[in-house]
Amino acid sequence: MANNDRITFESNGTKYILEFDRDTAVKAERAFNISLSELQSGKTYLVHDLFAAAFMKHHPHIKGSVIEEFFKNITNKSELYSKLVTMYAAAAGSLLEEPEDEGKAISWKAE
Repeated sequence: MANNDRITFESNGTKYILEFDRDTAVKAERAFNISLSELQSGKTYLVHDLFAAAFMKHHPHIKGSVIEEFFKNITNKSELYSKLVTMYAAAAGSLLEEPEDEGKAISWKAE
């Protein structure tokens, strides 16, 4: 994923990277009961959980209380929510993409 598919910020001299990949999208769905359809329909009550889930890839051991403090103090939550939804949707959607190596692709059929 491109660098514009991540959010970065610094706090107390530490750089934090918020990002999703296929694995963290699945983990986020399970851990936080995040639904792509609810996110895309604008269910803003999910912004906190989505924000917390975005730490999973680069900062999996960060304490919830630290995330809570970041969320409380972060600015422009409306744009943050929109960006997080876009990032999550791209990662979750990639689970349904066709294989890149057509030579190894497995075809299936219903019988």
